Parts: sequence; C-alpha cells; structure tokens
Amino acid sequence: MVKFAQVFELLVSSLDKIEKLLPALKSLGKRHSNYGVEEYHYEIVGAALIKTLKKSLDILAVEKS
Repeated sequence: MVKFAQVFELLVSSLDKIEKLLPALKSLGKRHSNYGVEEYHYEIVGAALIKTLKKSLDILAVEKS
C-alpha cells in the first residue's frame, strides 16, 4: 500500500507536467498487464479509491471544524 500511496502522490503532484508523466504511466500500464490486470479491475479499484478518499476527506473536514 505504501508504494501505491507514493505513486499516487507523484501523480497528483505532477499533473501540471503531464508530458513528463506519460512515459512513466505507459510503463506502469505495461507492468500491470504482466500482472494479469484486466480492464474491469480499474473500475473496481477506482471506485474503492474514490470511496476511501471521500471518507478520508470527510474525516479531515470534521476534524477541522
């Protein structure tokens, strides 16, 4: 999970430099295809990620108020 968090942080911090990020994303995609990841997995993981982020952000919002 730590590696995912590191990659996610890199992605978010590099959104304004997308042209530099694309080669790394293509490489990541190739590696994931070797792991047996299929297209439908992205929808499942994406939904879980959004739910987790929403829950975390809601907790932060409550803590700050």
